[in-house]
Amino acid sequence: FFQMAMAPGTLALRALVAAASVLLTLGADPSEPSALIERGHELRRGGHLPEAILAYNQAVSQAPEHAPAHMALGNVLFAVGETQRAARSYAVAAALEPKDDQPHTNLCNAFRVLGELDGAVEACNAALSLNPQRQITYVNLGNALSARGEDAAAVRAYTTAISLDPTDHLAYTNLGSALLAAKRLVPAMRAYERAIELQPAFAVAHTNLGNARKAAGDLAGAVESYLRAVDLNPRDAIALNNLGTAVAATGRPSEAHEWYERALIAQPGYEPAMRNIAKSTASAGYAAGAHNETRLLRLRAGAAEAAGAGAESASAKLQLAFELLRELETAGADSPLWSGRALDMPGVLGERTDAAEGRAGVTIGAFAWGGVWAQALFRAFAARPVRAALHEAQRTGKGAVVLGSSIGFEAFFIALTFGVQTTGVELLPGLVDLSRRCRAALAIPNTAFVESDALEWPVPSNTALVYVDDTAWDSETVQAVAEKLAYELPRGALVMHNVLGPYEAMPDKYAEGMAVPVRTSWDPSHHIFVHRRI
Repeated sequence: FFQMAMAPGTLALRALVAAASVLLTLGADPSEPSALIERGHELRRGGHLPEAILAYNQAVSQAPEHAPAHMALGNVLFAVGETQRAARSYAVAAALEPKDDQPHTNLCNAFRVLGELDGAVEACNAALSLNPQRQITYVNLGNALSARGEDAAAVRAYTTAISLDPTDHLAYTNLGSALLAAKRLVPAMRAYERAIELQPAFAVAHTNLGNARKAAGDLAGAVESYLRAVDLNPRDAIALNNLGTAVAATGRPSEAHEWYERALIAQPGYEPAMRNIAKSTASAGYAAGAHNETRLLRLRAGAAEAAGAGAESASAKLQLAFELLRELETAGADSPLWSGRALDMPGVLGERTDAAEGRAGVTIGAFAWGGVWAQALFRAFAARPVRAALHEAQRTGKGAVVLGSSIGFEAFFIALTFGVQTTGVELLPGLVDLSRRCRAALAIPNTAFVESDALEWPVPSNTALVYVDDTAWDSETVQAVAEKLAYELPRGALVMHNVLGPYEAMPDKYAEGMAVPVRTSWDPSHHIFVHRRI
């Protein structure tokens, strides 16, 4: 949605003292609230917001039943970020003028900013019952409904707003965002394009169009939109960060890293950019993590060889596999990992987008990168129920599955550490090919890799454990996989996953689980969760 710039929320004492001194020189008659209101308007137009607040407060004090004074005070309080106080002023104005829709409209917007979404929707509906022709009320209603997750209702509200004012680029932009949230990509892109036609210099519409294009697999178009947004607003951290994700998806991780860094310069502490830098295979932190991992695996391989396991031991193969895969990750744009991923991504996304409405079946976010270090896997798989399940699987000939296996880290880990037949399921064909090539080059046993959608591939009935690499998946996919496994997995099988929520919400299908703290490239306090199918 569009961004609203707000000043700091609390007025300093010095500002109030200065405001009082300014008002003393204005000569406003305190017995005339209308004069004070008009003076407040003049001060606000001149950018003297603290002084305007003092003028409106004096008007309210002189005439507490004068609704326009409360409205004016609410508006300027909202402008400086004093949203709670603004809401109180709007509520008083609404009570004083019950037939005026404007206080309810403004109250709706204030409630939305405060997160009081039910109150926001109620206030907007009250305003519309008084005046069904005010266009901004439908926009505010759409914003509140979108924030409440009611995308279809929000689309209807924005559509009505546009019918009342077809030139409102903000309404088109917000309509696009509601459509995008509903994964209706083609209508979302049309809405953003119309917003840009109406206001070509509106950077937010270009950023959001980039988001929709990226979700549809049009990576070149997404990069073009983000670049235009950055050109219009070079300090837009959202556009800079999203540009980085699109560039990374086109196989240029080093260039993507530079955009993430620019996002942090524009907005220090911007969390999405910080997470992307932590995940970035071009970062110093990632290189250090990979180095530590290699050192650990070499020590384990050396210890196994010293104990008589030989250079072809499972520990030695695991070390070589991880080194090879990390080399593919960090080799940059020339790596077959990144070039193949860039080649596959548009087609995979496009195939899962409905042709008519562009309804996305899977988005680029599902393919976000990041390092789960071998140390983290050792810790997670050392958990007593996991270790016991895999030892039993090795004894009885049962198998393990990795959903979202990427280039094979977890699958190789399970197969080489526990000797269990492990199948990796991955959507991108290039990643499956790299996994198979690594398996062949190192003669790694007990592994197979399948190119398929995790939601479509049937889990074998003899599966003892499923590792779900769902860290970057959208909530709908995470939920769908949890439900699928509840139906397909035999009782007693374990599920390991990274996202809290769906499994815990099905106590009749999954026993109460455990959380294993692990360290990842993007989160030193990440947890892997373990549940048993019951």
